[in-house]
Amino acid sequence: MSAQISDKFVYNNEMYELSVTQYSLGFDVRKFGINPRLAYSRRSLCFRGYDTVFSIKKNKLVLKKLGIIPFNKEAEPPEINGVLPTVHGSLLYDWYYEGINLEFPYTGALLIVKDLIEEEYVDIGFQRPLSFRKAIELTFKKGVFLNANDISETFNRIRKTSEANLRYKEISSLPFWIVQCVDDVSCGEKD
Repeated sequence: MSAQISDKFVYNNEMYELSVTQYSLGFDVRKFGINPRLAYSRRSLCFRGYDTVFSIKKNKLVLKKLGIIPFNKEAEPPEINGVLPTVHGSLLYDWYYEGINLEFPYTGALLIVKDLIEEEYVDIGFQRPLSFRKAIELTFKKGVFLNANDISETFNRIRKTSEANLRYKEISSLPFWIVQCVDDVSCGEKD
């Protein structure tokens, strides 16, 4: 598998990657009657056949955009929250939905990251959360945004620490659901 496209998250008008979730968001395009094409050859950077952009709108977690490589691209795309996609809306996706603003009643935390450190890039799976300069933990209850915790400095100290005891101390200061994924390229949204 090649490096994969991460879901995105717009926070404070800036684009982040949705790196890790404490619990599954419960998002599945099949709930909308869409069957994505998995591991489509020339699009191997999107193994699952779709990706998303989430955001906070009026203090609520919402699905903002959705790009899909459908199994049957000749099928009639369904409406999602009253929105139809642009067909052949981008180079990667055959169906591209914008402005969906579908609320998600998620309870838990999300880790969003940005500014990948070039030397940390890996060409397989998802990028490690620790490979980004900026990392923010967002917390929600029933889809309502509660707070943000910038953990960028902790990540920076972990990257700079080679001594095992100091590294362990820094890593253990993070929530357990982040600790499990801090160095893992296979981590992502938990199902």
